[in-house]
Amino acid sequence: MLAHKTASGSQEVRHAIERYLLPRIPPGPLQDGDCLDLVIYLLGECGLHEQGAEMARACALSGSTEGSHVLKLAFDYWLAMDKQRRGEEGLALIAELAADMVSHECPLEWTKEQISQGMKRTGMDSRWGRRLKQILRSCGI
Repeated sequence: MLAHKTASGSQEVRHAIERYLLPRIPPGPLQDGDCLDLVIYLLGECGLHEQGAEMARACALSGSTEGSHVLKLAFDYWLAMDKQRRGEEGLALIAELAADMVSHECPLEWTKEQISQGMKRTGMDSRWGRRLKQILRSCGI
């Protein structure tokens, strides 16, 4: 029901998220990306892109987040940052995490496939796609 109401940007849902949900998320670098993925989605649906970006970034950088989910969250971060006209910062995080994964023996082809899926899932346009590929090449990917 909460997810359905957010589609209209309901002020009630936004108020509930800001008042009851966000204050109860524990601070710190260790975040549960699996659990908070839905919260990130709800924040975006309510227009709370700054908070959604912060949460997606924290989850992507958390040591408790599983590999394929790391890049999904990084793309969620890019999407929220792009809505704030700060997409370049989002691309930098994607590239940083992809390079880190490859340097820690994550297969390059698998990483590239995850990036390709993230680009499609977020609807990244060709301008941003070219820029991301440029940044990734500079990181050796």
